[in-house]
Amino acid sequence: MVHGIPVRAMTRRYLDIPCACMTPNERRLDSLSQMIEQFRPDAVIDFVLTACHSYNVESYKVGRHVNEKHGPPFLKIESDYSDNDEGQIRTKVEALFEMVAK
Repeated sequence: MVHGIPVRAMTRRYLDIPCACMTPNERRLDSLSQMIEQFRPDAVIDFVLTACHSYNVESYKVGRHVNEKHGPPFLKIESDYSDNDEGQIRTKVEALFEMVAK
């Protein structure tokens, strides 16, 4: 069944994404830890699309994980991708950069 192979490969790939919809979702925190250890960022920003309630709920857990296990400042930004919150996001990110620069 040749047609089943691409479908299985796509299924495996999509199910391998550590999405907030998958539970338990420790792989997302593990992946985040690997990226933090590899890149050593000065801060971590969690960008959440307003309509994605799973990521919004999980953001608290992600922030706690970053603070307790790694220590850099953590900022959650929630947006609906409209231009309406551009100024608010800019202000938050600039404040984060000022905090990191100190």
